[in-house]
Amino acid sequence: MANPTQTIVAFIGLGVMGLPMAKRLLAGGFDVVATDLSADAMEAFVEADGRTAKNIVEVAPVTDFVITMLPNGQIVRDALLGDMGFAMSLRTDTLIIAMSSSAPLETRGLREDLKILGLDLIDAPVSGGARRAEDGSLAIMVGGAPAMIEKARPLLKAMGSTVTATGEIGSGHAAKALNNYVSAAGLQAACEDRS
Repeated sequence: MANPTQTIVAFIGLGVMGLPMAKRLLAGGFDVVATDLSADAMEAFVEADGRTAKNIVEVAPVTDFVITMLPNGQIVRDALLGDMGFAMSLRTDTLIIAMSSSAPLETRGLREDLKILGLDLIDAPVSGGARRAEDGSLAIMVGGAPAMIEKARPLLKAMGSTVTATGEIGSGHAAKALNNYVSAAGLQAACEDRS
């Protein structure tokens, strides 16, 4: 049974990164209700004392935060605003945090569409891989309104050791893309034959 004083977080996407991140939120004292297409992932989260919902709309009216950890921005948009989307069921003070990698312009467009419903969005992609997701030491790059970033900071600190505000909405995703490029360039250079 949930504690009525706990912050309620709807977490969408229990993949390789999402599941350990959701577990870190549980360890941080948040009441997390998660969903995923994988029954095994949902079962693993229940085994960690988390709650699950086949359709997150069941808890949308009482949710304080929504976190998406999905493969790309289009899937995030569909989850929130598509035919089966649940954004219209959220309270207007619910903050949505997009944590998977996405295109900055897509993120800005999504925020504009959510604003019509009275909702706000920040982008907070992560770096560090599954091991750092498990130990809560992810690096998190956050774009959005400063007040919204501060509102989300306790959740972000539960999942990451470094939380860096990068600027306006979409800038977190831009920083993540640049980070990926630099990492790939470094790997390419390390693999070159220097004989």
